[in-house]
This record gives sequence, structure tokens and C-alpha cells, in this order.
Amino acid sequence: MKQLVLLLAIASLVVPAGAFAQAPPGSDNPPPGSGLQGGPPAGDPSGRHGPTASQLVLRKKVEAVDWEDTPLEDVVEWLKEQGPVNVVVRWDALANEGIDEGTPVTLSLKQTSVAKILAETLEQISETETVLFRGVGNTIKISTKTDLNRKLYVRVYDISDILVRVPDFTGAPQVDLTRSQSGGGGGGGQDENIFGDEGDDDGDEGDELEYDERIAALIELIQTTVEPESWLDMGGRGTVMAFNKMLVVRNSIEVHEAIGGPFVLD
Repeated sequence: MKQLVLLLAIASLVVPAGAFAQAPPGSDNPPPGSGLQGGPPAGDPSGRHGPTASQLVLRKKVEAVDWEDTPLEDVVEWLKEQGPVNVVVRWDALANEGIDEGTPVTLSLKQTSVAKILAETLEQISETETVLFRGVGNTIKISTKTDLNRKLYVRVYDISDILVRVPDFTGAPQVDLTRSQSGGGGGGGQDENIFGDEGDDDGDEGDELEYDERIAALIELIQTTVEPESWLDMGGRGTVMAFNKMLVVRNSIEVHEAIGGPFVLD
């Protein structure tokens, strides 16, 4: 039971929470209108006190798009019109995959979002390598997966709550109400304890994972479920180490968003 609780807690750490790197928001509510409905969104540039500008733009509802052989550069211009964000396209990296400003895009979607439109567009033009978008702060970048994951960042995650042990509370006292009825009705009889033997409270320590083992289990879970090929042990460049109930992770923004949610630049 204790191991199950630990695994459930660990799982809560590595489930993606609102990542915007080619994983667009899942809301499909009908948008109130098309274009910049209600004016351009204004987000928190730091992302520490609310959604960033790029997150708000990616979540923005769009009534419809209907493109037929529309040049990719026109799609980029459409994206720039969706809100106060910087749109950076790494054309040099895309050129290595045979993609340029004139690459045609044919897409027809209704009742959708900016993120879904962008995701479908980039999936359509991806051939030899996946083309992704990434929204961080007030900037949306478009490039190949290899290019976007080239720069690594260090983040520290507090895992003290995940490592806490949940006791089984074995050996609880047994209540025996029949004892209170023995010894006659007078008040001079010897007091009877209605609680039975409390048993030993040693607990079942033998099957508990020790601290180091739980840390190792957490690291292994992350490395096998979050971009496995990005880690050093699998030929990548990412690293993860434990220090004083903290997890020190050095990897791409994509990995950090899978671990801890939307990424915030320092």
C-alpha cells in the first residue's frame, strides 16, 4: 500500500501540466468570434503571476480558418496578428528540411484555437523531422525539434512531498465494551480497561523503500517516461540528480514543461 501511494505521488509529478510545446490546450469550446475578439490578450511577461502573453494567444479561440495552398509566411503573418507576441521562425533550420516561406499550407478548421491551428499546420509540413512551436514568455518560436531542444536549462524541483512516508498505523487499540459491564454494579470494583492489547507499533518497515531507493525510483520513472532519448544514459545530453530532497534537472524546455508545467525564463 505504501509503495502504491509513493508511485501515485510520483506520477503526479511527471504528468504534463499545461505544456505548450506542440501540445496545445485541449479546450474546444466554441469561440465568441473570429480574429482578435475582444482585443488582444495581455499576459504576464514573467509567467509568475498568471498566464504569459504567448499562452493567452495560443489559447485564443478562432471561429474558422480556410486556407488552400497558402504560403507558410502568410500563416506566420496571421499568427502575428493574433496578439501582442513576438513570432520567431528559424528559417535556416527549416530550410535544412526543405521548408521555406513559400511552403504551401492547406487547412480548414472550425471552432478551434490558435494552438490547434498551429499544431495542424506544422504537422502538415513536417516530413523528415518534426517541426514544432514553443511559447515561452511573450515569444512563440517555430523550428525543428532538434533546434528547439538544442539549448538546455537547469531547474530545481522540490520533491520533499513526494518522498514523505505514509504510515500504515498498524496495531491500533481494540475496543471491548463487554469489559465495562463486568465487575458488578458497585463503584468499588477494579477498573476495567475497555481497550484491548494495543499490539506492537513497530509497523511493517521491511517493505518500505528507503530514501535512496525512492529517489532512484523517481529518477528512473522520469527518465523512462519523459523524452527518454534526451537523457545522458540514453545518448542524450540531459541530466538529473538528487540533492537534499531536491531534483536538479538539466534538459530542454520541452522536458521541463513535461515535468513542471509551463516554462518560465529567469
